Amino acid sequence: TALRHYLAQGVNRIVLLTDGAANLGNVNPEALKQKVEAHRKQGIALDCFGIGWEGFNDDLLEVLSRNGDGRYGFVNTPEEAATEFAGQLAGALQVAASDVKVQVEFNPARATAYRQIGYAKHQLTKEQFRDNTVDAAEIAAAESGNALYVVELNPRGNGPLATVRVRFRVPGTSDYREHEWPVPYTGEAVALEQAGPAMRLAAAASAFSEWLVSSPYAQEVTPDRLLGYLSGVPEVYGADGRPKKLEWMIRQAKSIAGK
Repeated sequence: TALRHYLAQGVNRIVLLTDGAANLGNVNPEALKQKVEAHRKQGIALDCFGIGWEGFNDDLLEVLSRNGDGRYGFVNTPEEAATEFAGQLAGALQVAASDVKVQVEFNPARATAYRQIGYAKHQLTKEQFRDNTVDAAEIAAAESGNALYVVELNPRGNGPLATVRVRFRVPGTSDYREHEWPVPYTGEAVALEQAGPAMRLAAAASAFSEWLVSSPYAQEVTPDRLLGYLSGVPEVYGADGRPKKLEWMIRQAKSIAGK
């Protein structure tokens, strides 16, 4: 149907809403992935949204949306349908950059060790950064992304901490553009308790995710410490209810874990 109504200068997407796992027709994950990729190359994206929390094939839906230049999310309440779902769908209709790739190259004279938190399913090799045949994500006009690293520094080293490169395609064209910025070394970082609201929010969210999966890197993480980092943060974000929701989730997890 999407191919039949394809608009050359339009936004062509399929939005899949599902309350369960794939159970009709060809349900082989690899075959479905290939089908989604084929349609993506024809200019049709796929967004996947799960309704409710039970019965999902979470990995399958995430893989399909990732290979279909789409968004993946959950709708668990009527309120989420009006906020998160509507917001993500609106973002899909205003693509600002296609095939967005980010490369962080640490300076070995300054960073002695580093670890990226999250994005394990989205890692590319160094060679794939400038390989235009390797598909990557779309970013909408009002969207942003965060990547967190834990870095061990050599204060007696020299040069910047790292170089960040971003490569993307101008939507609707074959024009690829690339930008890069140095990340300067500014001395010792402030303690997390004294950091700004954005950093405390990002750190609490990532540490909470690692605590939930019993990561060996989260042995010192406790719900109470996370709630301390979040103190005062939801109030800063006002109408954006996500920080408040994160705080609620941490309290729920603390109650369930008895910690």
